[in-house]
Amino acid sequence: MNGRECLKALAVDGPVVLPSLLLCDFTNLRDECQRLKDAGFRALHLDVMDGVFVPNLSYGLTIVEAIRKVTDLPLDVHLMIADPGKYAKQFREAGADVITFAASGCYGWCFCSQPVVWFDNRRGHSQGD
Repeated sequence: MNGRECLKALAVDGPVVLPSLLLCDFTNLRDECQRLKDAGFRALHLDVMDGVFVPNLSYGLTIVEAIRKVTDLPLDVHLMIADPGKYAKQFREAGADVITFAASGCYGWCFCSQPVVWFDNRRGHSQGD
């Protein structure tokens, strides 16, 4: 399922609240993700912060990869990082189903040099290809 399909599926019954894994127990990622799934959540939200675009520092690609390995829930990855267009494809490859970011984090016209549309996991490229 690509990002657009994922969002449509999540929103079928109206607005959806996604739990952030920012304060989870990272020593027990599998259990944390399973508890959220058992509680009825249909996707997980990951706040990626670089300490530059926002003052806080959280986690990056390796944590997204680790979470992808322990859950089949869709991952909504919020890139609060400088120049998100430069890294969006890597986060998609790490397991993100949906990627969101603030356009103000882009330097210049990052959309022109790095297409950041919806990535289609079945084909491995952006829908614009």
